[in-house]
Amino acid sequence: MTNTKLNELGELLERIDIASILFKKGDIYYTSDDTRGKIDWACEFDTLYIQTKKKINSQFLMAELINDDVLRVFDHSRIHFCQTNNIEDVKNIITCDKFFLHVVNEEDNYSNFFLKYGVFITPSIVHFLKDLDKPSIYSCSLEEMKYQFYKNEIGFMSPTGYRYVVLASKLRNKGNEILASEDEGILKRGEIELKFEEARRLFCDWAPSRLSALYLMDNSYESKFNLGNMFRKSSSKQTPYIIEFKLAGLIRLIKVDYRWYEEYSNNPNEEYLFNYWSSLPFEDKSTTWEYLYEGGVLMANQKQIDYFNDKKIDLI
Repeated sequence: MTNTKLNELGELLERIDIASILFKKGDIYYTSDDTRGKIDWACEFDTLYIQTKKKINSQFLMAELINDDVLRVFDHSRIHFCQTNNIEDVKNIITCDKFFLHVVNEEDNYSNFFLKYGVFITPSIVHFLKDLDKPSIYSCSLEEMKYQFYKNEIGFMSPTGYRYVVLASKLRNKGNEILASEDEGILKRGEIELKFEEARRLFCDWAPSRLSALYLMDNSYESKFNLGNMFRKSSSKQTPYIIEFKLAGLIRLIKVDYRWYEEYSNNPNEEYLFNYWSSLPFEDKSTTWEYLYEGGVLMANQKQIDYFNDKKIDLI
């Protein structure tokens, strides 16, 4: 049998006492009963059937190898919720023991408030819990985002890309005013984010949006170096603090190479959009990976938990 990433994943899961069965493209792998009778599904790709032993809500998971290096995972609902080139990410759906990195601005009181309680959640979860009167990022049309987004902004721990789209929509409603160079930059960034959102809906509509997701990286030296570079390049006056998190259950996760975003910003080639949402590397042995994650995360480093517990937070 050819040694593929699916074989490696099966061996990894076996070490934590999780059984799996490998199906080849075209094989029938799942039969269910509903009002229409039995339904047989044929594999679109080589697929690993994973028996979770009730360690999570889903009794089984399916991991597809959509190219030589990228895995895409779904459960009995057949809705994809994870795409990655790292078999540890698939294992982590069951074990939830992997550490990720995320940077917060230590001067931001909203971030500090949540970190004081050891948890972080994405804007769309906040929307579900308290802001149902505001339009969801996932239900807004691109036209609404372009011209109306500023009227009902979340304004709550939102990603940088979201804030650029909001500011750009406000500028577009100024009419024929002559814009400052800074405003032109905002419009460009907002337009780029809308292009990536449009591509997400076209190529990978289940994936977390750049406008809502929490941006995470692997807990590695390379990631810490890259995070430091990002803030050194930033003109904003922020005090970065790198936090270690674990996922609080998995809602949506995709691993992407952010160099495609940077390259598109300088040279808007449509292929870069596809490569980004397909989890393809920008170059061989790329180290510029990040995760877009939708859901909640829990602080994993006790020293950091103690540090934020002791901080005085004023949200008034």
